[in-house]
Amino acid sequence: MKSFEDKPRLCIAMALYNAQAHLREQLESILSQSYDDFRLLVCDDCSQDSSVGIVEEYAERDSRIVLLRNPVRLGAVKNFERLLGLCDCRYIALSDQDDIWERERLQKGMDALESAQERYGNVPMAVHSDLSMIDSEGRKIADSFMKKRGYGLSGERDFAHILGPNGVMGNTLLFNEELKREILPFPETLAVHDYWIALNCELFGRRIYIDEPLVRYRIHEKNLSNPKS
Repeated sequence: MKSFEDKPRLCIAMALYNAQAHLREQLESILSQSYDDFRLLVCDDCSQDSSVGIVEEYAERDSRIVLLRNPVRLGAVKNFERLLGLCDCRYIALSDQDDIWERERLQKGMDALESAQERYGNVPMAVHSDLSMIDSEGRKIADSFMKKRGYGLSGERDFAHILGPNGVMGNTLLFNEELKREILPFPETLAVHDYWIALNCELFGRRIYIDEPLVRYRIHEKNLSNPKS
């Protein structure tokens, strides 16, 4: 494993499992971000396809990528928990393996987070955004995931919404190390990691919503959440 020298400000955590179909598009969108002071931690959960080889290929070309491999399969939630424990940067962004990021996703998230920290101080804090929706071939399904699903979240505290429909999508989350300390370790029976992160942020910190689709959310049969019907 590569050493963690010259620590960047942001760690991106990608939990990987059998992602060969769309992985290259996601890696390309991450590596072409306008904000580039990051390390991409990819933790493979015993993939049985060419996912590991694809990440190794990109890691040879870009030293910001660090590939980790689980000796036994953990499942998505525990894999993200392991990744978060290894993230040693001031800020953390979560990544799914099959989406496409808009080029300004990280820059706009970092700008919003740092602006909020100037206002509220170093409290647990997270930024999330709207998403557009695409199919397995990359064709647009909807301009706004929030409108499509009928979520009514804003940047104001809304415990009822977070406890109910929620709407904070993990593949848009960017948060600080103060929130990381609140959410780890995950409860043993946790089924959905982004729900847990959103709940803790709403209870103990500040949540910032960017009303703009910064991620192209790919909907297909293998989605863990919101699968294509």
